[in-house]
Amino acid sequence: WYGTTYTASGDYMHTLTNRMGCDSLLTLHLTIVSTTCGIAIVAPETQLCQLGTMQLTTDHEADYYLWRGTNLTDTIARNPSVTFTTVGQYRYTLDAMYEYGSNLIYNGDFELGNTGFVTDYTLQTSAKISMGEYNVVSTPQAANTNFSNCDDHGQILVVDGDITDGNLRVFSTEVDVEPDTYYAFSCYVTNIFDRPNSRGDLPTLADLQFYIAGETFSEVFQPEWTTCEWKQIYKVWYSGTNTHITISLLNHCAIAYGNDFAVDNLTFRPLCVAHDEVNISVRSEER
Repeated sequence: WYGTTYTASGDYMHTLTNRMGCDSLLTLHLTIVSTTCGIAIVAPETQLCQLGTMQLTTDHEADYYLWRGTNLTDTIARNPSVTFTTVGQYRYTLDAMYEYGSNLIYNGDFELGNTGFVTDYTLQTSAKISMGEYNVVSTPQAANTNFSNCDDHGQILVVDGDITDGNLRVFSTEVDVEPDTYYAFSCYVTNIFDRPNSRGDLPTLADLQFYIAGETFSEVFQPEWTTCEWKQIYKVWYSGTNTHITISLLNHCAIAYGNDFAVDNLTFRPLCVAHDEVNISVRSEER
């Protein structure tokens, strides 16, 4: 990026200066996703001649760590330390989990617009969306001027919930999967309408639920009450013998006033479950 190669996830900044001497600050939000599954414990030494403290680490960043062994300072950190107070043989094991590979949900961020998914709702692009309709826009106000102006997520799926049938699919897509594999699913949802009606009644939140392969995958959940406050839904799913699945989002809310929401950033990635172990020998210093 502008002549610099980055090898770690993070936020990186670059300053551009125009001919008038004015600066523009650009920010790169970089996420590096591994394409391989595996992890290795990195120990400075495995043969020690004196007692003391050693830091263990790994060759790969993970979302979850579980270390086992004696005298560890932390069992769920990437870089725990271990203190050797007596001579002997020590064994340390690590189980780790992290997402790897590409997102299997096509157009899960909706940046390509109204494509790559199936819905039982009606697309409405020429007027305000109403009950049972949706649109893919950059802010809910572009779909209905009564909605909040959530403009920080790029293209999003904006929905006015249908109350006639709780089995209508808001979003549905098909994905090929590998058998006997764990997958990590993530999605963000937000409320987009919070105005009381003439009687002072507050709008109702949507009752949302995800399904995978025809079975419930999540509990029924609601967006946060505050509009434009994106709530993440994160779940782990095991494929078993499945090789092809359907991921669907349904809205079970049967109340008309309110029931408006937006969806964005659906991801479904393989979850690496990795294991490694190391043996460390500590003996008295030879004299």
